[in-house]
Amino acid sequence: MSDDVSIIDEYNGTVVKTISVGSGPVGISVNPNTNKIYVSNYDDGTINVLGYKQNLPEPVSKFEFLIFLPLP
Repeated sequence: MSDDVSIIDEYNGTVVKTISVGSGPVGISVNPNTNKIYVSNYDDGTINVLGYKQNLPEPVSKFEFLIFLPLP
């Protein structure tokens, strides 16, 4: 596995662009209203925010987050 997100042309299956994100990306979400893509990274506990224009994402920022689990 890599610590990248690849943009793939849906018509011919080729990689258009590859963007480095945090360590261990495990989830991705797109908000079409804000033109933002969110990538959650398990290994380093961060979320990358990518903005996109003309269908090509660009890195915007990276946030750290903590996961709190309930005590038994």
